[in-house]
Amino acid sequence: MIRNATLEDADAILELVNYNAKQGLMLSKSPYAVYKDIQAYLVYEEEGKILGCTRLSIAWNDLAEVASLA
Repeated sequence: MIRNATLEDADAILELVNYNAKQGLMLSKSPYAVYKDIQAYLVYEEEGKILGCTRLSIAWNDLAEVASLA
């Protein structure tokens, strides 16, 4: 199930993003960066475990950035 992230998901998001950052696949995030933008994150969850995440950042009325795709 894909759903909006909540504050309770921040640790799982950090784990996913920073694991992939250590593999050289993406940039790492600090806890502050995730908590600050938590409302922009979506998570993919199966059986209570978060398996993926992404962040959508709206820049303008017809422009957005997909970030932190893990």
